[in-house]
Amino acid sequence: MSWAASSRAHRFSRAKAVPSAICALFTLAGAHAQAPHADGEAVVFSASQGFRHESNLLRLPSNLSPSAVTGGAAKSRSDLVSTTRAGVAFDGDFSLQRLRADASVQAERFRHNDIYDNVGYDAGATWDAIYGRQWYGQGLVRVKRSLASFNDTRSSQRNVVADEFLRLQAGYRFTTSWSAIGALDLRSRDYSARSFDGLDSHVVGTEFGARWEPLSGADWRFLWRHAAGRYPNRQVFDALGNRLPVSVDNEYAEDRLYTTLGIEPSDKTRLQGDLGYTRRRYDHLSERDFGGITFGAQYTWRANELARVTGYARRDLGSSETLISSYVDSRVIGVGSNFWVTGKTSVQLQAEHRREDYAGDPGYLLLRFDQREDRLGVLSGSLTYELSRKIFLSALLRFENRNSNYAQFDFNARTFGVNAEIRY
Repeated sequence: MSWAASSRAHRFSRAKAVPSAICALFTLAGAHAQAPHADGEAVVFSASQGFRHESNLLRLPSNLSPSAVTGGAAKSRSDLVSTTRAGVAFDGDFSLQRLRADASVQAERFRHNDIYDNVGYDAGATWDAIYGRQWYGQGLVRVKRSLASFNDTRSSQRNVVADEFLRLQAGYRFTTSWSAIGALDLRSRDYSARSFDGLDSHVVGTEFGARWEPLSGADWRFLWRHAAGRYPNRQVFDALGNRLPVSVDNEYAEDRLYTTLGIEPSDKTRLQGDLGYTRRRYDHLSERDFGGITFGAQYTWRANELARVTGYARRDLGSSETLISSYVDSRVIGVGSNFWVTGKTSVQLQAEHRREDYAGDPGYLLLRFDQREDRLGVLSGSLTYELSRKIFLSALLRFENRNSNYAQFDFNARTFGVNAEIRY
């Protein structure tokens, strides 16, 4: 038995909430990852080649050209991207312990905007363990290097994000159902583009609480989380590229008290929810302090082993590094499904709507301005076909739309991709 990660410290990249974990299921990489391990082997090697066409690579409004935004560095609005990937994965049990590990290298090549060509990697491991009848725990480590999202990053240079994450968590059982739990995690994020130096961060988080896990399949937790964020570089520009009137030290302390509950009303359904209060305090600029209630719910229906539908909704609060706002209130609602059409063909579908309202006042400007309000929509579908026990073909079609009261952030984008993967 393992203790699944319980962290709900949702990170925000610039002024945008991190997409929910469900969204990852509907990327092209996630689509072909749904297929089973090759013949149940403990060690699986894989290699893939994919191509995707981006109708609006930099997610720009129709009246802005890539050349104007990037000073001529980006040459084309649309692009054909080649993605070559090689990886290895391991999954093995040792007595009461389980080790899962994977590593991959990925090269992205842009046909027209080759300034963004990049070779990245993604590697990690998860170790689950039980000691006797009372102690259990999990260790998780992950390192990743990849291009920053183009949704809000319109840089004239390649901007690579280096993420490092370590989490250690443990539980002590007082009875078969009740446990005391705790965790320590470390996260580091660094941007290669100098204009984003102010967003480099190092966060240390701790969690303590109680867990109730009866044999019925329910799982209830009550937790307190504290996170301390440190920024090695002072922020000179805000997330929109505007120069701040003063350089800012973004060090903060964040506390979150929350509870989570998961129940299985039947063998085909599962309901999960969380409710909490988050408060963030900045060490050097108290005007940017914020707090509020956060919550989320997810309902999963499994018709059978071949079909699953999940609906989800949540509200989060996160930092916003702009001249006129200090935090962003993000609310999302969506539905996703994964089902097998035949024994060799699976389909993944997703529809999501996100609302992001920027609020607070850091006190940089004397005049009042309308706060930014964004509405984002995503429709996505992918198909995976098992050509043989070792070869998988997949295709993705994705539509994205953002409407904002700040016209420079409006965009429509369409992505179409195909991928072939071999596992052995």
